[in-house]
Amino acid sequence: SADGLLAAALQTALAADAPGAERHLSTLRALSSEALLLAGSAPEVVEAVIAKSNGDWDTVIESLTPMEAWTWPHYFAGGSGWFLGGVVLSLLGEAHESLGQYEAAATYYEKLASPVEVVRRYDLVGGGLATSFARQRLVVLYAALGRVEDAERHFRVFSDTFTNPDPDLVHLVDEAREALASARDNTKEPTR
Repeated sequence: SADGLLAAALQTALAADAPGAERHLSTLRALSSEALLLAGSAPEVVEAVIAKSNGDWDTVIESLTPMEAWTWPHYFAGGSGWFLGGVVLSLLGEAHESLGQYEAAATYYEKLASPVEVVRRYDLVGGGLATSFARQRLVVLYAALGRVEDAERHFRVFSDTFTNPDPDLVHLVDEAREALASARDNTKEPTR
């Protein structure tokens, strides 16, 4: 079924198994147009995740930028009812950041961190982790851009909400703290 193939394609793509995701997408594309209606915008999202795993950031931006402008949720309408807006925003932020386009990346991470945007446009399941991740990236990006006040604002929320990270995620706290400290040091007046 489209539902099962799409779930498998998305899971394998997110696990960075591009060949496996491509196989599932090939089988999915062979289904009837009626069966594909259940797929919603998910096949394009899967293709963008595959492009990401190949380092093809231009394709990610080209395929997802038009989708991000939609005012209804990105989802696949199958039995799991996944909402993919957070994946769209996260991929766009990561793509722009990887290309050194920090202001553009921050725009997408700001939306991902916004509870209003999440509820209004994306109804993101698991929004807490996505929001924490977005805020961490915003600290790092704003620090790199010299926007210390913005970096501090996001760091306060990030550190207040990301209080007991999994040991594998502690590096996110360290990276944000170091980026903010560096940005603060760079804005200090030299002593005479």
